Amino acid sequence: NHWTCAYMDWNLFLDQNSGPGIADNPCAAPIILDYERQALIRMSSYYYIGHFSRYVKRGAYGVLTRNYDFSENGEKNLECCAFLNPGGQLVVIIMNAGERDRAGRIEVDGRYISVSMQAHSIGTLIVEL
Repeated sequence: NHWTCAYMDWNLFLDQNSGPGIADNPCAAPIILDYERQALIRMSSYYYIGHFSRYVKRGAYGVLTRNYDFSENGEKNLECCAFLNPGGQLVVIIMNAGERDRAGRIEVDGRYISVSMQAHSIGTLIVEL
């Protein structure tokens, strides 16, 4: 929504101690290896990145969206951004960063799409134009 044209995540995969690393600066990554359990832990950022990398295709254009920042009671509303893929698909990524479930609607060319989002969730709509 702020005309960013690229995204780089410095660490895609780290262990539970923020390693390997060359400096003493603990950080997170989308995927964490838990040595003790021998398990991969997929953090929320893993899924967020997935919505963009899976649905927004190379050559897509950002589409201007209008988000209404706060509802009547001061809680944050749903946030969204949209992209027009080559071939004509409109991809709308919606996030609910709030503490409770939220409903909203998206207008595309005079048509409305109602959405319901659980608290702390992200979803993607693909609209054939």
